[in-house]
Amino acid sequence: MKKVSVIIPVYNMEKYLERCVTSVRKQTLDEIEIILVDDGSRDYSSYLCDLHAKDDPRIKVIHKENMGVGLARNSGLDMAEGEYVTFIDSDDYIHPETLEKAYAKAKEHDADIVRYGCMKEKSEKGEWIAVIEPNCLLDGKDEIHRYMLDLIASEPAGKKERLHGMGVWSGIYKREVIENTPPIRFFSERDVVSEDLLFNVMFLQRARCLCNMSESFYFYCHNTSSLTRGDFNPQTVDRLKKQHGVLSSCLRGCSEASFRIDRFYVGMLCSYIQKIAASKDTKTKKSALDDVLNNDFIHDVVKRYATFTMPIQRKMYSLFILKKKRILLLFFAMAYRLMKEILNKD
Repeated sequence: MKKVSVIIPVYNMEKYLERCVTSVRKQTLDEIEIILVDDGSRDYSSYLCDLHAKDDPRIKVIHKENMGVGLARNSGLDMAEGEYVTFIDSDDYIHPETLEKAYAKAKEHDADIVRYGCMKEKSEKGEWIAVIEPNCLLDGKDEIHRYMLDLIASEPAGKKERLHGMGVWSGIYKREVIENTPPIRFFSERDVVSEDLLFNVMFLQRARCLCNMSESFYFYCHNTSSLTRGDFNPQTVDRLKKQHGVLSSCLRGCSEASFRIDRFYVGMLCSYIQKIAASKDTKTKKSALDDVLNNDFIHDVVKRYATFTMPIQRKMYSLFILKKKRILLLFFAMAYRLMKEILNKD
């Protein structure tokens, strides 16, 4: 059995694919398999996948109709044979010792999941920041449940949006846990706002041992064409509602979880409003804001959320939403976005 299966969804990434795949082929852990899932690419990505497979017998290629990252990862999971599984976005890359060190840590503690930090590229200028969490070992359902809640969102009074990263690319997962009945699979990002978060929640509900490494092994690169960095999507309101429903169903009966889920929802909603404010399409912008202001589900969540504990900017968003003040909401979102951009430059 291979020690780690590396699943890489690929869609129109000819510019970055060589760097990504090469970083995996050069891993110091040799007993791996690399699954490239060509998700209906229209550029030379498909050809490059096949070229790598000819050069390296550890590489398998799946060519499929375009259905998005989440379902592409599922195709990889269906083929995976490794003891552990990890996921890499094709415009990113990893440190040469990533899999060797993560796998060694997993075997040392018989961990179901080993997570590590990343280096995040701030801009195309090559500025990087380390995003890490301290070394820790969580052994037991209660500790992991607390970790899972903090991954969804912080407590209402918490200053940080969440204490742990949502991305599935920041660790390795025991495949046996994933494949237990029923198998864990990704939702489509076309239906929800974070398929990574949902996968992690479902996995952590089954996990009994989690290990975190403070090393920054994953390189999260700046790519303006990435799905996560584009213009606003008018379907986000529906996707947010679906995400809220799935999370609530997964964590039914946990009263504390409901506050975290609501905070996640409100946080993602505010991010969506900021994207609307940044749009240059005035007509679409007005329509999108009206959809937010007139949505009953949004009003219900914002009303029941612990507004008195919110940071001041969240209180302002909530006030303008509940009062249906479109112009004030728009100008506040624009001003807040501009302020963040200025602070980030400094």
